[in-house]
Amino acid sequence: RQRWCSIFTAVAVAVAVAAHVCHSAVAVTAACAGREMSPNSSAQSREGSAGLLRKRLRRTPAAGRGRGRRHLTEFAAEDLFQQHPAQDAAAKSPSSGSSPLPPSHYDDLRLRDDVSAETREGSSVMRITMPQVQAGLKNDEAIAEGFSYSTLRLCHLSSLMPHTIGGKLQQDWGVRSVAASVLAMRHFNERDGTVVPELESEGMNNCDVKFTMDLFNTDFSPQRASSLLINHVLRRNHTLPSPLPVALLGASRSTASAAVAAFAGVRDLPQVSSGATSSMLENGGLYPMFSRTVPTDSGYAGAAAAYFRDVLGSNHVGVLHVKDDFGTAYAADFVKAALALDPPMKVATASYVPGNHESVVTAVRELAAKDYRHFFGIISSVTHDEVMREAHSGGLAGPGRFWLFGDSASLRTRSYHPDRSGDLIEVTSGAAVISLGIEVNREFLSEWSRMETEPELRNYFLSRQPGDISQEQIEEMTFDEHPTQWENMHYDAMMAVGIAACGAQIDFFTGTELYDSLMKTQFHGASGLVKFDPATGTRDYRTMKYTITNARPREPNEAGNVTFEEVVTASYERIDSADADDMTEMWIGSEGTHFIYSDGAVASPPGDLPPLEVQRNFTKVGVLISGLLLAGAIIIFSFIMLGWTFRHRTTRVVSVSQPEFLYLLCSGALIMGCSIIPLSLQDGRIGDQRALDIACMSFPWTVTSGFIVSFSALFSKTMRIRKLFNHSQRLLRVKVSAWDVMLPFALLFSANLAVLVAWTVTAPLHFSHMPLSSYDEFGRPMLTFGTCLSENATLSTVFVSLIAFLNVGCLVMANVQAYRSRHISCQYNESHYIALSMAIILEAVIIGTPVLVAVRTLPSAFFLIRSILVAIVSGALLLPLFVPKMKRLKLEKERRIANKLLRSSVIRDSGAPPVLPSALRGGSSFPRLSSGEGTSCSYRVSILSSEGRSPISGNGASRLSSTLVSTLGALDGQIGEVNEPNRSSTERRVTWSKDLCVEMGFGDCPVSPAQDALNVGNDLGLYTRRELAVNESKGKPSDHELATDHPLLVIPI
Repeated sequence: RQRWCSIFTAVAVAVAVAAHVCHSAVAVTAACAGREMSPNSSAQSREGSAGLLRKRLRRTPAAGRGRGRRHLTEFAAEDLFQQHPAQDAAAKSPSSGSSPLPPSHYDDLRLRDDVSAETREGSSVMRITMPQVQAGLKNDEAIAEGFSYSTLRLCHLSSLMPHTIGGKLQQDWGVRSVAASVLAMRHFNERDGTVVPELESEGMNNCDVKFTMDLFNTDFSPQRASSLLINHVLRRNHTLPSPLPVALLGASRSTASAAVAAFAGVRDLPQVSSGATSSMLENGGLYPMFSRTVPTDSGYAGAAAAYFRDVLGSNHVGVLHVKDDFGTAYAADFVKAALALDPPMKVATASYVPGNHESVVTAVRELAAKDYRHFFGIISSVTHDEVMREAHSGGLAGPGRFWLFGDSASLRTRSYHPDRSGDLIEVTSGAAVISLGIEVNREFLSEWSRMETEPELRNYFLSRQPGDISQEQIEEMTFDEHPTQWENMHYDAMMAVGIAACGAQIDFFTGTELYDSLMKTQFHGASGLVKFDPATGTRDYRTMKYTITNARPREPNEAGNVTFEEVVTASYERIDSADADDMTEMWIGSEGTHFIYSDGAVASPPGDLPPLEVQRNFTKVGVLISGLLLAGAIIIFSFIMLGWTFRHRTTRVVSVSQPEFLYLLCSGALIMGCSIIPLSLQDGRIGDQRALDIACMSFPWTVTSGFIVSFSALFSKTMRIRKLFNHSQRLLRVKVSAWDVMLPFALLFSANLAVLVAWTVTAPLHFSHMPLSSYDEFGRPMLTFGTCLSENATLSTVFVSLIAFLNVGCLVMANVQAYRSRHISCQYNESHYIALSMAIILEAVIIGTPVLVAVRTLPSAFFLIRSILVAIVSGALLLPLFVPKMKRLKLEKERRIANKLLRSSVIRDSGAPPVLPSALRGGSSFPRLSSGEGTSCSYRVSILSSEGRSPISGNGASRLSSTLVSTLGALDGQIGEVNEPNRSSTERRVTWSKDLCVEMGFGDCPVSPAQDALNVGNDLGLYTRRELAVNESKGKPSDHELATDHPLLVIPI
C-alpha cells in the first residue's frame, strides 16, 4: 500500500507538473504569435511565469545568478513580464499614500545582483525584472518565504552640459540647468504632476518607463563635448551598470550642439537641447535627430530687428558677434530680418574669434569706422567683459550709445567693482537684453526650492557631478536664487524625452521611433506650452514670447561690487486674428515701467547716428515782407472798393453794374489776398506742426473760395444783362430776381466746397521738410525745404484735378457769356473788361505754372511767384472793372455840373478844374486816329471867358479862334462852322470818330433826337484850356497864356 501510495503520489505530481508546463508553453506561444488572451488567462500566465521564476531563482546559486538572468532574458517574450500598473510599488506617486523612493533608487537598481535585464537589438531600452521584498521581512526571511516580482522599462539619459568654463564653475547655462533636469527626472519617475499636470494622466500612470542619468562636463567646448560623446557615452557595453542612453540632453551652446548632433544623428540617438538657438541646426540632412525646447535665433533676430525699428526708430545698426556657428548664424538671421523691414535697415557686422584679443580690437575698429550709435551684441558670456571693455575704449559703448544683447549675455550675473571695472559698469548700465518671456511658474519655483531645502535631493545631485568638478566647486553650488529661462527649458527638455518615451508605440523603441514620438509630444511645462515643429525639430515659436529687460545698477553690496537687475520693459506679443496665418506681432511696453538709457534719459533713446545739423532753406525775410505787402495791398484795395461801391450804390454807374455782384467781386479778391498769409507760414519757422498743417490746408481753401466767389459773380452778372437785353429786343417784359442770378454762384461754390471738405477729411495736406540734393555719408539730407504734402498723394491729386476742372469750367462759361453779350451797348455791357480779366488770368496761369515747377525747391522764389500770381489774379478781377467805373462816375459828376451851368447861363469856377480824359491830353500816348474812322460824332466846342461865364466874343475872339482851330486839329477832328446865327467866332463844330468819342468819355454818339436828349446831361464836359495844350514835339501850336484863364466847353450837337 505504501508503495502504491508513493507511485500514485509521484504520478499525480508528474501530471500536475506536466499540466503546468503545458499551460505555460501555450501562454508563451500565444504571446509570441500575437494572439489576444483574456485578462484571466493573462493573469494566470503572469502568475505561472512568476512561479517558475521563483523556483528557478531558488535553485540558482548566488554565484550563478548572473548566468540565470541572462538565460531568462533570452527566454522571456515581450509581454510575458509586462508590469501590471498596480504591481510596481516603486511607480506609485507620493499622492498614492506610499513613501517616495529615494532619488538614487533607480541608479541603485542597476548595481543590484538580483535584477535581470532584457534588451533588444537596435534599442537602448532595458526591461528589468526585480524581486520585491515583502514588507516586514528581512532578506533571509524573504528568501525563505518567497519573492514577489515586478518589471519596468529602465531608460538612461546622458547630459552634456557646461558645469565649468575654463575650469571656473558655471552656474547659469550649466550647473543650475543640469539641476533642473535632475528635478524633472525625479518628478517623472514619481509621476509627480505638480509642474507638469500631464504626468498624472491615466496614460502616464500606465507607463512603466523610468529614467537614470549621468552627467558630463563639456566646459563650453565643442571639442570636449564631441570627445565625451565618442569616448565615454557611445563606447559602453549596454549593461545595467553601463547602459547606452536613449537620448542626449544638451549641449547648451549651438557650436557644441552641432558637434554632438552630427555624431548623434549617425548613431540614431535623439538629442534635446535647451540653449542651442542657431538656425543652422534645423538642417535635417546634417542633424536628423536634433531637437530643442527653445526657439531659433531667427525668432530672436526678427523680434530684435522689430524692436530697433518700432521702438527705437533705428535705421542703422551695428552687429558685433562671436565668430562661431552660433554667432554667425544669429547675425545672418538679424541681417535678413533687418532687410525685410520697410524700408530696409542698414546693418554693419563685425566678428571676433574667442580667445583672440587682436580680433576683438579689429572688430571694434571696424564698427567704430561706421560711426553708428545702436548696436546688437551677439557675445558669448565668457568673452563679454573683454569685448565690452574694448568697445568702451573704442567709443562704441557708454552714454549716447545703445546696446541690445542676446540672452547669452546674462547681465544680471555680472558683478563689477567701481575702482577696477568702472568702464564695465558704465557700458552695462542702460543696456538691454532680449530673452524669452517665460511667465513665472509658481509651481516650478516651489519645486525648485527643493534643490536647496531637501538634503536628500541636493546630495544626490552633488554626488552625480562629473569627476573633474572639485569639492570646492561643489560647495559653491547654490539654488536659492530664482531660476532663469534656461532652467525652465532644460526641465522641459528632460520631461519631453520622458513623455515621448511613454508615447512610443513599441516598448523597445529605437532612436528614430523615440524622435518621432517626441515630435508629437505636447504638454504644459515649466516654460509654458511645449510643442515641436516636426519639420525642423524646433519648439514652435508661437508658444513663446520675447521680452526686453533693462539692466539697472544696484547699490554696491558689502564687498563694494555693483550688480545689476534686469527689469522687463517691453514684450513682443502676437495679436490674435481670425486667420491663424495672419497674426500681428508688435512690441508692447510694460505698464508703469520705463526704459532707462545709458545717458539716464527715460523718454527718448539716443539716436542711431551722430547728430546732424540740418540747414533749413527758409524763405528770406525780405521776400516774406514783399509777399505780405502784396497781401496787404490786395486786402486794402478790396476794402476800398467795397466802401466805394457801398457809398455810390445809388449812382447810375454803380446801380447799372449791380452792387451786390460788385460786393461779391471785392469779397472774392479779399479772400484771395488773405491766402498769402498762410503761404508765409509754410517754411517751418514757427515749429508748431499743427499750425503748419493748418496753414497748408488754408491756402487751397482761401484761393479756391476767393476765386469762385469773384468769377461766379461776374458770370452771374453777365448772364443777367444778357437775359434782360434778349427780352427787350423781343419787346417782352421780364423780371430777373436776385435768386435767379445767384443760383449759378450757389452751384459753383457748393461744388468747390464739397471737394475741399472731402480733401480736408480724407487726404489733408501736412507740412514736412523735404531734402535737397545735399546728403551726408549716411544718406541724410543736410539741406531741406518746407512744403505741403499729403499722405495719400493719389487721392490728393484727384481733388486738385477736380477743383481745377470746376474753376476752368467756370472760366470757359464766363467767356462764352461774354462773347454772347458782345453786341450790347457799351454803356451797360462789361464783357470787354471781363474778357480782359480772363486774358490776364489765363496769361498768368500759362506763364506762372512752369515757373512754379522750376522753383519748386526754392522756398523764397516759390513763395514770391505764388504771391505775385495771387496779386495778378486779384488785380485782374478788380482793376478792369472798377477803374472805368470810377472814371465814368467822375465824368458824370463833371457833366452834371456843366449842365447845371448851361441851364443857369452861368458857369461857376469851382476852383479846381476837372481833368480832361486821357484821350484829349498831350504826350506820347496821345491817340492819333484818322478822320472818318468808324461812325462820326459832332460836338460844339467853345472857349469861355476866364471867369467861366460865357463864350468869348468881341476883342481877341479872332486870335482865340485860330488857337482853338489849331488845338482841335491836333486831335484829328474835322473842324467846321456851327452854322448857327449869333454864335461866337470862338465856337467850332468838331466831328470825331466814334472810337475816339468813347475813349474821351463822352459816351455813345447821338444817333437820334431821342437818344441825344437822353445824353444831354451825361455827355457834357467842362475842361481847362491847359489840358488841351498840344505837345510841342508834335509840331502843333499851343497857347499857354490862354491855358490858365480860359475853360473849354464841349456840347454834343
